[in-house]
Amino acid sequence: MVPETAAVGDLDAVLARLPVSGLRLTPETAAALGRVGLKRIGDLIGRPRSALAARFGVTLIIRLDQARGIDTEAISPRQPMAPAIVEHGFAEPVLTTAAIEAACRSLAAQLVTKLEERGQGATALQLSVYRVDGLVRRIDLKLACPCKVPKTLADLMTLRLGHLDDPLDPGFGYDLVRLAATAIGDATDEERRFDDLGDDASPAELAVARASLVDRLGARFGEANIRTIAFADTHIPERATGLILARRVTPAVGAPTRGAKTAATVSKPGSKPGSKPGIGLPQRMRRPLRLFDPAEPVEVMAEVPDGPPILLQWRRRRLRLVRAEGPERIAMEWWRPEALAANQAERAKDKTRDYWRVEDTAGRRLWLYREGFYEAQPGGTACWFVHGLFA
Repeated sequence: MVPETAAVGDLDAVLARLPVSGLRLTPETAAALGRVGLKRIGDLIGRPRSALAARFGVTLIIRLDQARGIDTEAISPRQPMAPAIVEHGFAEPVLTTAAIEAACRSLAAQLVTKLEERGQGATALQLSVYRVDGLVRRIDLKLACPCKVPKTLADLMTLRLGHLDDPLDPGFGYDLVRLAATAIGDATDEERRFDDLGDDASPAELAVARASLVDRLGARFGEANIRTIAFADTHIPERATGLILARRVTPAVGAPTRGAKTAATVSKPGSKPGSKPGIGLPQRMRRPLRLFDPAEPVEVMAEVPDGPPILLQWRRRRLRLVRAEGPERIAMEWWRPEALAANQAERAKDKTRDYWRVEDTAGRRLWLYREGFYEAQPGGTACWFVHGLFA
């Protein structure tokens, strides 16, 4: 034990023998320190702070100062008060989940009454169930948008209670149920469901119906399991989309085009680039419906090295191409050094790609790309891949 009146030097002597993991660093930072021989806290004390912060982050300096008593760290063990709380006590302990569900419906109506006075709705709920032996069980529920409909709140919480991974254990019974709105927001729309909407539904009505669906699915299967596709700020095809929580979805932004050099010429196989255009693919189909991960290698034959392909060997089948559109050049994102540094091992393999949208004699439409340039490949050859299929 180190007395509270100990000097910084005395404290440093005690800390010097401890490993750097005692500073509550991330595993990545602790491993990076170990690789350069900084395994003990004593190895950090006395070293130039600017060099440590530049290489391992300013958090290392903050944790070191807090451990040495130079900097203070505020600790707040008490949680902030919820914006709105209602509770119901039982004269006699209850033993069934049905009684808890009935209490939830009554509490939801009381909670909405409180929120309506402020013109707000709940975006997060917490149900606390107290047992007579002092054990407390808390159940959290998040909503996609502010809600002020008592039946909706009660139905969502009841659905959550009915599908808990660890069902409620009544023990000797429950004597108190508390429902709190832990987060609130301005509520202007009532609940709408997709089956209540007509063909002329407005975008706002569709958004409310979607939020209601996300809430019900989240209460049934868990919020972390309800995801949707979102666009990423990149034009690299396989990185352009990803899965995020459906509750956090935002309106899609147009696809980024910075750094992408395209040539929209459409040519017949065998013709030179820039010649008379042929029949191109519709604009709405410029990206395939199905993308292969990873892209599948193919053998391609073209009349000229940089011209459109006319024959390809794919999946042991020879396809003759009758139409081609391109090339669309996609290069590495050189203007994003932070992304390159974050995943340098993967992105260092990125090469410039020339994409072609092609169609064979059977009507199949493929998305091909050539990786790299002919002059940069051994023997003057290039690697070709099928990256996707159009509908």
